[in-house]
Amino acid sequence: VMKPYPPLGLLYVSAFLRKNGYTPAVYDSTFSSIQDWKAFMLAEKPEVVFFYANLITKPVTIKLLAFLEEQFKPITFAGRPDVTYNVDNYLRQGLDALILGEGEQTALELLQNINNRTQWKEINGLAFLEDGKEVQTKPRSQIRDLSELGFPDREAIDFEKYLTTWDTYH
Repeated sequence: VMKPYPPLGLLYVSAFLRKNGYTPAVYDSTFSSIQDWKAFMLAEKPEVVFFYANLITKPVTIKLLAFLEEQFKPITFAGRPDVTYNVDNYLRQGLDALILGEGEQTALELLQNINNRTQWKEINGLAFLEDGKEVQTKPRSQIRDLSELGFPDREAIDFEKYLTTWDTYH
């Protein structure tokens, strides 16, 4: 039975980044192919790419990362939930850093320090390699006041596809 769920984690991160002056683009791969994703990336050539990774999507994430590395080498990050438990494995695949735990504030601080890697040690909730060794910063505190986040950036995706799919299969 088809039960797709929108990528709420990414939509919260997108909304938080927008609230703080950034203009992220969210590529929702739920209803698209790898070729569609590749075409989007080649057309946009983003400087920074955030991946949402879990146990099921990990093999595809690694393939997409390799594609990016071959094409134009953006700075790449991944977060939730699988990366938290497989830090070394993800970093050794070539990701620049991993967001551990809540991603909104960590993503913002990463973007604010994107070209200043020496500051990355000061960003809570982050893992990266330095001179080939794994570095994990202090855990990020959970957000106590959820109103700080705002609502998910639902306009960033084609929400109608989710509604249509649910209507069709339920």
